Amino acid sequence: MVLQFEYSQIANPEDVQQFGSILAQCFLASPDENAAYVNRIGRENLRVIRQGAQVVGGLEMISMGQWWGGQRVPMTGIAGVGIAPEYRGTGAAIAMIKHAVKELHTNGVPISVLYKTSR
Repeated sequence: MVLQFEYSQIANPEDVQQFGSILAQCFLASPDENAAYVNRIGRENLRVIRQGAQVVGGLEMISMGQWWGGQRVPMTGIAGVGIAPEYRGTGAAIAMIKHAVKELHTNGVPISVLYKTSR
């Protein structure tokens, strides 16, 4: 059975809570700390992957740039990547990263860099 996933921005406070709980499991922090972290990063910079109504993972996108040949080239840092333990090995992480890279390409961002975490 192939699971279907939906990729989107964080839409509501329940998404923040679910993603915060996932980050707590991935980075060994308290869910309250992670909810504050999610709010500090800004919802517009967060993406989640869902299976039905359940948030099963997420990541953050940080707009930045690199200098190439004396010119600033747009770049996005991808950090805070987490998948709920029960969804690891289901293809959720691969689907999420593919959607993120496609989104960056659509937005004209030529470089992305994966950070181990931004905490």
